[in-house]
Amino acid sequence: MTHVEQAMPVHRAGVASVQSAVRADLVERERVGVERYGTPLQPFNQRNALRDAYEEALDLACYLKQALIEEELRGIDGAGNDNTRRGAAGDHTGAGATGQPVAGRGDQPGVLGLVPGPFRS
Repeated sequence: MTHVEQAMPVHRAGVASVQSAVRADLVERERVGVERYGTPLQPFNQRNALRDAYEEALDLACYLKQALIEEELRGIDGAGNDNTRRGAAGDHTGAGATGQPVAGRGDQPGVLGLVPGPFRS
């Protein structure tokens, strides 16, 4: 993965904060949890919270890597800039944002299929 320097964040007047969106998601997750499991998430609920969190973190890492691979294959850098290199006929050459060939193209077996599914025990 190539390191990309990023600009300082820009304030956008009238745009809700990410934190407010996360708060709304938490309220919705609690509603879904109560609907699905009949109770909100509480301590001492007969589950191993560390194992559950670790398995969720593994899922998150896989989703993040998937998105990074997809962006690199599309030639989009972390700032949203299109760095796709085009061949003579306008087709994608398989080069990443650095101009180097991208390891793990989607047409190679087993590359994007690394995520075996939910890590539930």
